[in-house]
Amino acid sequence: AHKTPEFLAMNPSGQVPALSIDGTSFGESTAIAAYLTSRSGNDAALPDAKKHPAGHANVLYWSRWVQDNVRHPFVQYFINTVFAPALGKTVAEGDALLELIQGVKDALTKWNTTLEGKEGVAGTLSFADMQALCEFDQFQMAVGGLFNAADYPNVVQANERVKAAFPGYDEISTQFQGALQAMAAAKAAEADAKPADESPAETPAEADAKGADAKPADESPAEAPAEADAKPSTFVP
Repeated sequence: AHKTPEFLAMNPSGQVPALSIDGTSFGESTAIAAYLTSRSGNDAALPDAKKHPAGHANVLYWSRWVQDNVRHPFVQYFINTVFAPALGKTVAEGDALLELIQGVKDALTKWNTTLEGKEGVAGTLSFADMQALCEFDQFQMAVGGLFNAADYPNVVQANERVKAAFPGYDEISTQFQGALQAMAAAKAAEADAKPADESPAETPAEADAKGADAKPADESPAEAPAEADAKPSTFVP
């Protein structure tokens, strides 16, 4: 659905999420979160850019920090484990899996350390903390038990503060979880429906290799002009 002309008109990158409101369309979760926070008038979550430019920029900085340091390791784990079969990828195992798990734990440790002595990653609670909470909850929904949340007390406490500050979060989170599960189920069903004997299309290189294998054993390659000239000629009187 995110590649249809209608969706691409709203978000040319063809990615979700996207939002269309009051005749204006937005792509990317950070832009959407910033827009909705600004509309809400919650100056603490995102200071007004004109009145408090430094505060506004600080929240945007930490929002990006969350994307790079929390979301990225979580997404890498998802793609290579939970969603791997649906995406036609091999599920990570052994050392590759251990590396992904360590990446998630390192992200949580960095997040926990960053929150030390602060209400939120930007100092006070902001939409950057909402983004981080969403990543945390989605991960726990899909991969519960991978880590002990109690090992990251600053993260747990900050997440509870976010939920208290943004009423309705749990309801929205539950709806999102249902959509996520439905998407995963649809992808898995699509993969299961693929015929077992269906193989990928042959590449030109593979076709050439097959042609070479099919060549009769006694067939010699065509003689190059230089090779023909080098052979001694036979004189017939």
